[in-house]
Amino acid sequence: GCIDPYVRQMEDGSWKMWFKNEEKGSLTYTATSSNLFNWTILDIPEGGNSPHEGPIVFSWKNNYWMITDKWDGMDIYTSSDLTKWNYNNSILNTRGSRPDDNVMGRHADVVITEKGAYIFYFTHPGRIYSEGTEIYEETYRYRRSSLQIAELELQEGIMVCNRNKYSAGITHKD
Repeated sequence: GCIDPYVRQMEDGSWKMWFKNEEKGSLTYTATSSNLFNWTILDIPEGGNSPHEGPIVFSWKNNYWMITDKWDGMDIYTSSDLTKWNYNNSILNTRGSRPDDNVMGRHADVVITEKGAYIFYFTHPGRIYSEGTEIYEETYRYRRSSLQIAELELQEGIMVCNRNKYSAGITHKD
């Protein structure tokens, strides 16, 4: 039931993996290892009690952060010990104005640079929804993905992401 693993080396040199456990409600579970070959699966979910996938974990601004794809944008959690997680905010759950950024963001990763933190995510701009439910179809439009990037910011301890911040002057060309 393990998909979407994310592995990070811990301060003591050991390794920890966060992953979606499809056999346990599609929640994030973890495993630890001292050598990346032998893993001990921990039986306590981390990072929220609602189904989600694609957990990523990173450190930024003196805190640990986890972002998960809840299929309606991303949920953000904070931790001081990489074990106990507190809900912080939801991002990328409203339409963006940039080309192909008109639906919720999915599966992310974060890159931290000297200038800031940037979230890379994808969208499925051609999918159709009816009353919040995705309508499946076996078409190019349904399968097409578009990569996006936006800046992450902290406002009074809350992580936010204005996906339209740099969209001025951008126009869509078919």
